[in-house]
Amino acid sequence: MTQLLRASATPAPPSAPRHKAPKAPPPETFNGQIGKLDNFIFQCQLYISLHQDEFPTDASKVVWMISLLRENALTWYQSVLKGPAPAWYHDYQLFVADLRLCFGPRDPVGYATNKLEALRMPSNGRTTYYNRDFNLFRIDTGWNDIALSRRYYQGLPDRIKDEI
Repeated sequence: MTQLLRASATPAPPSAPRHKAPKAPPPETFNGQIGKLDNFIFQCQLYISLHQDEFPTDASKVVWMISLLRENALTWYQSVLKGPAPAWYHDYQLFVADLRLCFGPRDPVGYATNKLEALRMPSNGRTTYYNRDFNLFRIDTGWNDIALSRRYYQGLPDRIKDEI
């Protein structure tokens, strides 16, 4: 009996240490502004991947993303959810596709092309910011390197063009 008591009082061997996911802040809310949709979706995907145990189903991911919507985006999905649950309610990928359809640019290539063609570096601007903005849109245009190089040069201020 004494041996049984001692055995039960002996602490169990330590279990393997649990690895904690890196802490990440929740995504910023999304109000329906076209230029911010990709960032919102990307932040949500990162958060979900770091907190998979909190999102056991596609529906839990969808409901959580809807909870981050504001203004026009929230109003849109509130009205849709007044009726029968749409197919995307239980399918995360369908929901993201619907979000892109409703609040993304109708023509992503055209949108990126227009943004890139309108991009100008201010005469007192920094190339770091110009490069960042240029790279944000160049990927979606589908342009080749020659066209991109030409457009990049056209957007530079004269003070830099003179040095090239």
